[in-house]
Amino acid sequence: MFYAYLDLIKITYICHSFKTETTLANLAELKKGEKAKILGYSTEDIPAKFLELGLVPGEEIEFRCSAPFNGPVCVALCKSKCILALRKSEASEVLVKIQK
Repeated sequence: MFYAYLDLIKITYICHSFKTETTLANLAELKKGEKAKILGYSTEDIPAKFLELGLVPGEEIEFRCSAPFNGPVCVALCKSKCILALRKSEASEVLVKIQK
């Protein structure tokens, strides 16, 4: 059993046997070159487009670039070697765990 305390970006899991700290962000907040694993979505209404494009929980991604002036973001799916461009508003709905 664990308790989760949400502080916008960080989630701290406090377990009975140990303490771990995990950084949780949305896809739009990543920096160039960062790798992350998709955890889920911030809303219950998941666009079918995400699933069709391969943005499923457990998938590893790499952030490639972000267009200026709040433009789209570019991510690469590690397993299928696809590169996707998403609107920032859509990318902010995808929750990821940053890998170190």
